[in-house]
Amino acid sequence: MYARDGDDYLVVASKGGDDQPPAWLLNLEAKPEVEVQIGRERGEGRATVVGSDNPDYQRLWKIVNENNGDRYAAYQRLTSREIPVVIITPVG
Repeated sequence: MYARDGDDYLVVASKGGDDQPPAWLLNLEAKPEVEVQIGRERGEGRATVVGSDNPDYQRLWKIVNENNGDRYAAYQRLTSREIPVVIITPVG
């Protein structure tokens, strides 16, 4: 599941509202260079993890949450862990 913000892709590290973050988030924090595949299209990107301390967090959260039927708000209610938004910016 993803949403778009201009040219960027937005994904949410929700893990279904689990108290532990998904392993892929830890991998992105260690190595933010990623490969993105949407349908048959592939490309390189750079991931940026955005938490609530970022001024854009609320705007980005609203985009992904509304684009995905408010599922992320429901997941956030299940955990005290802040669920971050990940921006994937295409490169190249």
